[in-house]
Amino acid sequence: MSPPCVAYWDGENNGGDTTKGVTKTQINLVVPGGLAQLGKGIGGIIEHFNSRYEFYGRKINVQYLTTEEFVSLLNPAQYGAYAEQIDTEMNAFGVITAGGLDGSTSTLYDLLADRGIISVDVAAGFRTEEELSQGPNADYKWSFSMSDDNLQEHVAEFVCKNLVGKRAIHAGDGLTDTTRRFGLIVQRNPTGASMTGSVLAAGLRACDASLAPTERMTYTWNAQPPTPSAPTVLAKLRSQGVTSVMCVCTNHVVGQALIASEELGWEPEWISTGTGFQGSDSNLAAFWPQNQLAHYFGVSAESKVNSYPGEAWFVAAREGDPTITAAYMQNQHSNWGLTLEAMYQSMLIFATGIQGAGPNLTPETFAAALREAEFTNPGAGGPPYYQQRIELEAGEHSFVKDATLTYWDPTIRPYDDPQLGTFCYVNHGRRYTLGNWPSNTEEKFYGKGRPADVPCR
Repeated sequence: MSPPCVAYWDGENNGGDTTKGVTKTQINLVVPGGLAQLGKGIGGIIEHFNSRYEFYGRKINVQYLTTEEFVSLLNPAQYGAYAEQIDTEMNAFGVITAGGLDGSTSTLYDLLADRGIISVDVAAGFRTEEELSQGPNADYKWSFSMSDDNLQEHVAEFVCKNLVGKRAIHAGDGLTDTTRRFGLIVQRNPTGASMTGSVLAAGLRACDASLAPTERMTYTWNAQPPTPSAPTVLAKLRSQGVTSVMCVCTNHVVGQALIASEELGWEPEWISTGTGFQGSDSNLAAFWPQNQLAHYFGVSAESKVNSYPGEAWFVAAREGDPTITAAYMQNQHSNWGLTLEAMYQSMLIFATGIQGAGPNLTPETFAAALREAEFTNPGAGGPPYYQQRIELEAGEHSFVKDATLTYWDPTIRPYDDPQLGTFCYVNHGRRYTLGNWPSNTEEKFYGKGRPADVPCR
């Protein structure tokens, strides 16, 4: 994910206050969602970018939006108030993001775009490419992660090539000899943007997959339970002969679906769609029913999780603050590593656009720089780190272009948490672009027991 180089700057006049949130000496970026407690890690990452990139006499100035909600649990009812504060009180050029709980945060980014404030989202499958790149405010909306429609195309290709027309061998007892029938759940948010599974459903129908009617499951922020319809939806899918369930939804909604299925005593295959950190966030998945996780496998669009010395975000944070060591991180909250990686990815796009824009930094020059950027992607998709490939094709505003395959293993300890249980990778985490998914992966998921000679990572 190396950024493109730029010409040497002689250090003379940078134009001063070129746009909202930019002065002669600083560029104001806001971190929302109660992330001030990660200030040490974020500070190290920002120092890395300030020292390694050419910002033409300016430095990134990070401000924290104070909210009652932890990390990315922003209250959708407060999006308007957050946008007002980020604009008028914090004078932001842009917002560094760490994904969102319910997938509705694109509504906040739209409100910010209306005010001329840039956002770089980090959460796969929350916005379509059209939502990002079309309309009068497109220059303000970017996503490091894969767009919703592109991700669903990946899932459809994987499923069609590997699973359609075959027995549900990864399901629980009573289903393993049944030819797969797929069920699709799509998350609905009562406030803010919702999701759609139309691209995935169309892709499955195109390869003659047996597909039950799509079911919607409403997620209500901060409610108990947050998905009251989960038991009804899962019972309906079961009654329709479904063997294999996919959810275009966030991790929290997947967890609620697994809990409802466990209460029903039903163990279908759970096929990860990669949406909202599915198939990658082991810190959250460890709290889901282990009987259900034994049948959980599929697509992940996130970076492979490596040990700390092999993580780009960790190298950057430690360079900016040498006291950020592996031992330090292992003593922090279990999802800090995942959150800091998301902040690093968002900041990577910001830094690339700011550096490429030159001294006259505006949203327009920032957008033009990203469109012209050519990323070298050294070793992308392969050993030793299997990192994501990022690039922009004409008219696009989302960067990640490949995905990998994961499954749950309850016996392996993650790198950043003392609990047992993490996601393992098929073929060490090799990544695939559209049109290049293999057709021989069905038997490489070992949720029911991984052979000793097959590495998890």
